Formats: sequence, structure tokens, C-alpha cells
Amino acid sequence: LLLLGTTGLVLLIACANVANLMLARMLRREREFAMRAALGARRGRLVRQVLAESVLLSAVAGAAGLGVAWLTLGLLTRFVARFTTRTDAIGLDPMVLGATLLVAVGTGLVFGALPAYATRADVLSSLKQGSLGALGGPRRLGRDGLVVAQVALSVMLLVGASLLLASLMRLQRVDTGFHSERVLTATAFGNFSKYPDVKSQLDLYEPLTERLNATPGIESAAITNAIPLVLQNPNETPFDIEVRASDPASRPKGDVNIASPRYFETLGIPVVAGRVFTALDHREAPRVVVVNQSMARFWGEKNPIGSRVSANNGDTWWTVVGIVGDVRQYGLDQAPNAQAYIPLAQMPVGLGAQVMVRGAADPATLARAVRDAVHALDPDMPVEDIQTLEDAKRGMLAAPRLTALLLSIFAGISLLVTLAGIAGVIAANVTQRTREFGIRVALGAGAR
Repeated sequence: LLLLGTTGLVLLIACANVANLMLARMLRREREFAMRAALGARRGRLVRQVLAESVLLSAVAGAAGLGVAWLTLGLLTRFVARFTTRTDAIGLDPMVLGATLLVAVGTGLVFGALPAYATRADVLSSLKQGSLGALGGPRRLGRDGLVVAQVALSVMLLVGASLLLASLMRLQRVDTGFHSERVLTATAFGNFSKYPDVKSQLDLYEPLTERLNATPGIESAAITNAIPLVLQNPNETPFDIEVRASDPASRPKGDVNIASPRYFETLGIPVVAGRVFTALDHREAPRVVVVNQSMARFWGEKNPIGSRVSANNGDTWWTVVGIVGDVRQYGLDQAPNAQAYIPLAQMPVGLGAQVMVRGAADPATLARAVRDAVHALDPDMPVEDIQTLEDAKRGMLAAPRLTALLLSIFAGISLLVTLAGIAGVIAANVTQRTREFGIRVALGAGAR
């Protein structure tokens, strides 16, 4: 909608430019039209002549625009392919051709007719003029109004583009709460007919983390159900805090994620207080949970560490053992939400596992190592969606980057069109005031 509105504003600027130039052209031909009227041509005939000329010019311009669009279609497709896979939807179809024809002919009719009706019909006065007089009265106000409208729309587009670029720069600099450098992610969903319960999944994923952490070139590896900036839909769960009574209708909510022991180390999430998970947090050990700072605020002034929480109305209680920093889990433009992490070994239900590894060098070189580690445990398990966290971050910025770039291009085009229109109007104004300037020079005025 933003780009469609921007395109409409550029079209309005171009239309105002056309109207101004057509008005200047009509004024230069004022004596010609007066002569035609004196020879018997009716005003309607003159208007039809002007419309025929303007529609022809607009049709030629529309055809030229279609030609440029056809020539640059491949370039546009390759450019947009960096941000979306829907490049097959880009093309010049009958609807585009029809819209172009309608805009071209409509522009010629409307903005060619207005200047024709704006010119004066005083034949005698026009024929008596030895040269063109200065433009005055309502026509000058109309011309100046068009210039003002052009400049105003161009400034609005430039300001909008500047704001979008500023927002994009802020998004690029936003603190995600984790270190995305040198982290590779992948999806390794086990076949649920082969791994139907938590125990069978742990028999797969716990050896997988051990194998990955022992692989040369990998500094740390972890298993989770939610990689930051990859999933888009938080799953907030109401929970109870043991030390305080809460109304069931207004219980605090938090996003619950699964994390293996080296999860926070792999992502570089800082530990604010307490500890994070270790190998001692196995299935038979006391149930523990780590919360982030946003979730810790539900305790108010009290320290959450040592207290217990429950997400199933008190049937199971988890002891808070640590507080970690906030992470922008679901988008760079989304504020961090309350999050609770439970150990992989103590997960209550199965998960679609996602693997994260932090490499000592370029993480893209670790894709084969991740596949080999998975296939060593299960040769039939697919390893998909392999990408770096930096790629995921860039993917988050793809849409605003494309929008800001296109809006900047449109704003630049509108500025060029406006400058051309202003130059044309000033040139026409100087031409109409040649006699006046001659008198001023004769009275001693210099060129400056």
C-alpha cells in the first residue's frame, strides 16, 4: 500500500508537470489560436485540436514507458529475487497494459483540456499584442499552485524516504540480545512414528549435541524449539507464581522454549543472575527453569531465583535457577517478550528440534558437519533450512530495505520531474516577459 500510494503521488507530480507545461505551451500559442478563432474556428474545435495533440503525446510517452518497463523487467526480477521467491508473479500482463493505456490517455485528456479551457478567449486583445504579455490573474495563480503542489508532494516523498531509511538504519543497529555472528542453524525434525515420545527423542538429540560439541571447528552446539528471528508466532502460556496469589483471569503470560545445556553459550545470551542449564539437569533431577529479564519483572521487587512457577495450574512446579538477558525472539521491530526456558532433558512433550552451532570461523562451512552428525545417528532424518543467524537477520530486514530503496527511487524521480517542471515554467515565464525585461534593461537594470 505504501509503494502503491507513492507511485500515485509520483503520477500526480508528473500530471501537475504536464499541466504546467501544457499551460505554458498554450500561452506561447495564444496569438495562433486567436488567429484561428478570427478565421472562424469555434472554441470547441480548438479544444479538440489541443486534446488530440496532448493525447498523442501522452500515448507516445506511455508507449515509451512500457518499453522501458519491458527492457528492465529482467533487472527488476533479479533484484527482487534477493528478497522474495515470488518473482514469477512479476510481469507485463493485460491488466498492466490496460492500466498504462488508461493512465496515459486519461492524463492527456484531463491535463490537456484544463490549460485549453484556462486560456483567454479575447481574440481582439490577443491579436493586438505585439508580443506575448506577462501571465497574470487566475492563470498565474493556477500555474504557481501547480508548482507549489509539485514541490510539496516531492518534499513529502523525500521526507517519507528519509524516515524509512532512518528506521532501517535503527533496525540494523538494534540490540537483538544475542550474538548472531558465526552461528549456523538447521532444522532436524525426527520422524514422529520413529520417535513417538520424549524418551525416544532424547535418545536421539542428547547424543547429537554431544557429537556436535565434539566436532572440530564447532565451539558450542545446542538444541532448541525456537531459533531467534526464525519463528514469527509467540506461544504465550499463562503461569502461576508460587509465592503470590494470582487471579486466574489475569495470570501473567510467558513464552516457553526448550534449551539444551549450551544454548545460552551458543547464542551469547548474557546470564544476569543465577545459573543456566548443565548436564546435571537430567530427567530425574528437580525441575528447573530459567527466565529472562522481562519475565522476572512479574516478581516485582522480589528475586525470582529459588521461587517456583507452574504452567499447568499447579500440577507441576519448576524452580527458577537463573535470569538471562532479553532476546528479540520474533523480530527486530518487536519488543522482547517474557520468556521461560526449560531444559531439553526435562521437556514435558516432544519437539521439532532445531540445531544451532557456533563455529570458530565461517559457519557456512559447518553445514556438512551438521548433516554428518545427524546422519550418523539416523541416516533417514532430513536436515533442512540450513542458514546462518546473520542470514535470518538480513531476511528480517529484506522487506523494509526493499521498501526504503524503492521509495527512495520514487522520491528521486519525483524530485527530477519537479525540477524539470519548475525549469520549464521559469523558461516559459521568461519568454512571456521578454518585452518587460527589455524595458527594464533599457532603464538600466543589469542581467543579475
